[in-house]
Amino acid sequence: MFKRSLAILAAIVASAAVAVSTPYAQPSIQPPDAALASIKNAVVNAIGAETSTIELSTTAKIFTVKVVNGKFVDATPAGRENEAAAIESIVANAIAGQAQFKGIVVIVVEYVKRRNGGRSRVVDSIEFRKDTTGAFRHHMT
Repeated sequence: MFKRSLAILAAIVASAAVAVSTPYAQPSIQPPDAALASIKNAVVNAIGAETSTIELSTTAKIFTVKVVNGKFVDATPAGRENEAAAIESIVANAIAGQAQFKGIVVIVVEYVKRRNGGRSRVVDSIEFRKDTTGAFRHHMT
């Protein structure tokens, strides 16, 4: 009886260890606010957006720029892709060589329509993936 209980306990501990160590989502890494504020200001100035419409977030591998209720949220995909390319260029130049962003391999520009009450819908998501030369390239699926 004792051996069986011990075996069950060992199995539970082992499965808990696997569950804890299995990465389901990347942890959010918050670089210094000054770096994000500088990047946000550069994006706002370059695309002529309001500060409140640009949201930045990062994980260990992904840098995300959300354009909330921006001028291209209801425009054509080509318009969003052109603006996203400009945003990618700004972000890529800003994060180049900075230690807190060294693991970034994808820049995502999301166009989000947010209604009053906080309900959001992603209209478009445009990815730029780092290639073998270190440059971010538009990824088409």
